[in-house]
Parts: sequence; structure tokens; C-alpha cells
Amino acid sequence: MFPTQMQIDAVISLIDVDVCGGKVLLIVKTGAGKSHVMRTTGVMIGGVCLIIMPLLTLGADQLSKLASASQEFGSVEYFHLDEYRTQPVNMMSVLNCVSQLPCNTWSTIFLFCSPQIIQHDTRVRHCLFEAHSTLIRTSFFLDEFHLYVEHGTSFREDISNLKESFFSKIFPYSNRLVHPCFCAMSATFTKKHQNNLHKLIGFSMPPTGIRWALADDFCRREIDIRYIIATQDGSIKGIIYCNSVKDAVNQLKKVNGMLDNAVDFVGDAIIIHGQQHKIEKFVNAKVFLGQVNKSSLTPVILVATSAANCGIDDSSIRYIVRNGLPFNFLASLLEIPGIS
Repeated sequence: MFPTQMQIDAVISLIDVDVCGGKVLLIVKTGAGKSHVMRTTGVMIGGVCLIIMPLLTLGADQLSKLASASQEFGSVEYFHLDEYRTQPVNMMSVLNCVSQLPCNTWSTIFLFCSPQIIQHDTRVRHCLFEAHSTLIRTSFFLDEFHLYVEHGTSFREDISNLKESFFSKIFPYSNRLVHPCFCAMSATFTKKHQNNLHKLIGFSMPPTGIRWALADDFCRREIDIRYIIATQDGSIKGIIYCNSVKDAVNQLKKVNGMLDNAVDFVGDAIIIHGQQHKIEKFVNAKVFLGQVNKSSLTPVILVATSAANCGIDDSSIRYIVRNGLPFNFLASLLEIPGIS
């Protein structure tokens, strides 16, 4: 199976620190290829690839996938550390394999584990610290990260406990040059998830490191407008829906202010609302989609009321933000791409 463009972009971003500092937030639906990104990155970097997972069954599933693909990846070993929690001899055998890796190795050891075993087993922490400090190539993945950062989940405390004992030592704030590559993976994402992740692990994910799957998979995610601006590559568009003309006009002013202050960004915002003439709404929609050339504008963001949806459905629309709850079901229905 050939990799998707999203998978290629994610792997390149993790390997090349000049792209986004080697930190990637990977948002794709279940079954869309997160595992492939993790396995490919680990093999290409070599050394130790640590995958922190909230559920033991997830780790077992990833282990079986890696086992079935091990012949394609060459010299790899893989262990689920939680399986050796009550087997000290076997645990030491695995950790010895890690500590004996030469710093210039192209072999890869994949270590799957829960946050609890890193927190409570000093042997595991010491082994990972030693591997990282001796310049053995390392890569870190946090799978299903939304389970850690959502309020009210039992996993939240688990990952929070690692902030000082683990993350602050592997990713020191004072020296970002020694940070290994890091990828947080999930099938869902909100602005709150991003903020909480920063608080819990002690470092932030750059907006330029956000990687998405196909637009069709994520047309209704509530993403802060700043991420639309920060992640632009010229081909991605976003829509902000508002409940009233007044709200839309005010939101347009805010967006234009963000666009004016954005660095290395070329793009414009355009507005569509119910008080415009139907021809003006139609033309603005076509301009937004690039179907009508208007040389003075490069529209990448549409601020609109639900009156805007007169058939807007395009693969370049990667983000749809809802500024407040819709008044009724019909208004919400009209905002879904493809319904007019």
C-alpha cells in the first residue's frame, strides 16, 4: 500500500527538525495510517522508538501490526514493557538490549508502554535517560493523546505525573536542540486539547507541525482560527460560521487583524451573509473556491452566516469553525459541505 501525502508529510516533519522542530500533532481518523507513520519514522531514525499508550490492548494491537510488517522494516525488535512488569529478569533483558545499542545504529527497538510503567519503574526511566544522553537516536510517540488531556479521565493524572519526572528531562526547556522528535497522535482534536497537552507535558506543539488526514474526514472540527492561518500552504481553506451578520462582520475584522500580523503568510478573508444580494453571495462563494479570478484577492478564509452554503463543497476546505452554537438544526445542516 502506497503512503498518503499526509503520512509522507508527517514523517518528513518528524525527521527534519528544520520543518517544525521535530514535533508533530497528527490528527487522523482511526485506521487512516497513524501506525504507519510511527513505524516508518522509528525505522528511518533508528535507535529507540518509545510509544506511550493509554490502554494495554492498544499496545498489543500495535505490537501485532509491527510483527506482521517486521520483514519489510528490516532490523527491528519490539517489546511491550507492561508485559514484563512482574518479570524482572525479562525486563532487565529488554533494557539491556536498549543500553547496548551503539549511538550510530540503524537498528530500531520499538518500546510500547503505559505511562504508569515509566512513572513507577525507575529502571525504565534510567534506561531511557541513558539512551537519550548517549546520543542514541530516539523518537517518542504519544498515542490517543486526547484521552490524556480531557478533563475527568483517569489517564490525565498518569501523563501529568510524567511532566517533571520524565518529559522535563527528555525535553528540557532550556535546550531545545537536544529534543528528540515527538509525535502526539489522535483521531480527534480541539483547541482545549492543544492547550491542555502543553500544560501536561511542559512543551508546546508548533502550529506548523499539525498534520491532518483528508479534508472529508475533518470538515467539522472546531479549530481555533489561528491554526488555519499558521498551517496554510496556499491550498488549504477554512470557514468560520457565525449566527448573525453583526457577528460575521466583527469576526471578519478579527481575522483581518490576525492576517495583517501573520508572518510569511499570503491570503485574504472574504465574507458572505444573508443581507448581501444573491448574486454577490454567489460570486463571493466562487471567488473563495478559486472558480472566479479576482487578482486583488487570495481568499483562504470565509467568514459567513449559514446563508453562505449555496453548494460550497470543496476538498480544499480543511477547517470549519463554529463561532457559537447554531440557532436551529436547519442552520447546522446548511453548514455541512455538500448540502444546499
